[in-house]
Amino acid sequence: MRVVVHHNPNSGRGLARTLAERTVRALEERGHAVKSLAVGGAERVDLDRLRDAHAVVVIGGDGSVAYQANASIETGVPLYHAGTGNENLFAREFGMSREPVSIVKAVEKQDVTRVDVARVGGGSGLDGASGLGRANPMLLMAGTGCDAGVIKRVAEGRTRAIGHLAYVEPVIREGLFPSLRPVTVTVDGQAVVEHDVGQLIIANSPRYAVEMNPACDARIDDGLLDVVFLPAGTSVGSALWLGASRLRIADRFGSRRTARGTSVRVTWPEEPGPVQIDGEHAHTLNGDGFEITIDPGVLPVLLP
Repeated sequence: MRVVVHHNPNSGRGLARTLAERTVRALEERGHAVKSLAVGGAERVDLDRLRDAHAVVVIGGDGSVAYQANASIETGVPLYHAGTGNENLFAREFGMSREPVSIVKAVEKQDVTRVDVARVGGGSGLDGASGLGRANPMLLMAGTGCDAGVIKRVAEGRTRAIGHLAYVEPVIREGLFPSLRPVTVTVDGQAVVEHDVGQLIIANSPRYAVEMNPACDARIDDGLLDVVFLPAGTSVGSALWLGASRLRIADRFGSRRTARGTSVRVTWPEEPGPVQIDGEHAHTLNGDGFEITIDPGVLPVLLP
C-alpha cells in the first residue's frame, strides 16, 4: 500500500520526528511504499500524488490534523492521527494509538469511517471574506471566554514546542484579567444567548481539554453542532463551571443553556473576545463575530 506520513517537527519536543522515523521504518518493513513529509515545512502535499495513497498518518497534535484535513476531504484518502501534542483529542475520540505496530495494523485493515467537519467564517465582520473559511476546518470544538483567553496568551508567548507547564502563567493572568465578553448566539436562526457573559462552547465532538467535556453529548458523526453556554461574569465562576463539567454535574444547574443545530452565529455587542478553535488561537476572528456551519460526513478517518 501507498502511505503518506506527515509529522510536525515542533510537536512533542522532538517526539514527532522520532516517531515518524519509526513509523516509516515499520511500514517499509511490511512492504508499503511511504512518502514522509514535515507538516508546515517547505515540502507541501501534492494532491495528485495523495490521491494514489491508501492512508495519511498525521503525527503531531490536533492542529496538525486540522492542517491535513482539507487534503483528505478533497482526495478521499483516510486520515489516522498518531498524537504527540498536549491533548490529542482527535486521536482520543477514536482510540488511536501512536505505536508504529498499531499504525501498521490500521493501514492494513483499512477500516474507514466518515465524520463531520465544521467550517468557520467571518473575522472582519460576519459578511467579510477573511477569517478561517475552508482553509482551517473545525474538527473538535470552538469557544470564547476564559479558555480562549488562556490559549491566546499561550500563543502570544510561544517561541517553541510547549508542554502543560507553559499554561501556568497564562492561567494565572487570565484569572486576574478574564477575557469574558458579552455575546449573542443564534442556532439555526433561533436566539440562545442574548448579550450575556460567560463561557461559550460550540462542539463537533465531546472531547475537550483535560476531559472537562462540557458538551458531553456531542457526536462527531451526527451532522449537528452542540452549543453549550455557561453564564459567568468572573474567572472564578467560569472555572467552577468547567470543574462541574469535569465532574459531569454541570447539567444539574438550570442556568446552563444548550442547543443543537447546523449553523451557529456568534456576535459581540460590545468588545470582541478571543476565540479558540480546536485548541488553537483563532487570531483572524477579530471582527464583529463569526459563523460556524457543519459539513456532514466529509472527512474519511482510518480507524484503529
